[in-house]
Amino acid sequence: MRNLLARVPQGMREAVAAIVRTIFAQPEHASALTQLHKVADGLRARLPQAAALLAEAAEDVLAYKFPAGPRPVECGARVASVLNAPK
Repeated sequence: MRNLLARVPQGMREAVAAIVRTIFAQPEHASALTQLHKVADGLRARLPQAAALLAEAAEDVLAYKFPAGPRPVECGARVASVLNAPK
């Protein structure tokens, strides 16, 4: 977020940060990616550098909230089912 806001004029930083936070409010990766592209498209007219940075870093931005691979709960369930499997 710091790198993005560095490309935004001081007076617009708070508003842009609020708009970018809507990406992280999404419940799943697909909807967050859609929201990210909507935000980038909205910024493109007035802040083309910020919009380009956001679009280029989409997967890196979303990796914070939606890491690749199974979640720990899913891993635990898989390990438990293997351990409890009939022999």
